[in-house]
Amino acid sequence: MAWQRTDGDSDRPSGESSPGWFRYSADTLNRAGGALLGAADRVEDLAGRSPLGGSGGYGHVGLAGAAATYEARLRFLHRQVAHEVEHAGYELRGTAQAYEMTDMYASDRMAPVDIDYLMTGKKSQP
Repeated sequence: MAWQRTDGDSDRPSGESSPGWFRYSADTLNRAGGALLGAADRVEDLAGRSPLGGSGGYGHVGLAGAAATYEARLRFLHRQVAHEVEHAGYELRGTAQAYEMTDMYASDRMAPVDIDYLMTGKKSQP
């Protein structure tokens, strides 16, 4: 688990409910992203099935046509949902990777700044 700051707080959080901070787990984000990718695959499989069992057995030509149109629309919507869920899965995995990279390079980017040098142009004395 690691912490990310969400506002201008300058202090490290002292507990779960510290304002301005949230906890994250890259492993949990990766697992959730993987679960969403698996769900997207299952939803995509639904789009390949005939949810109404084919329209040939409905008798009346108007009813068979309406069933075929509904089935085509349902398959389209299944594919759309699958793409949305897949996108969310990749986004979660990307977020986890971004957090890990940020944590990995934080010490380099957060090196101490010599305020005296910034204000006066002269190095401070140790």
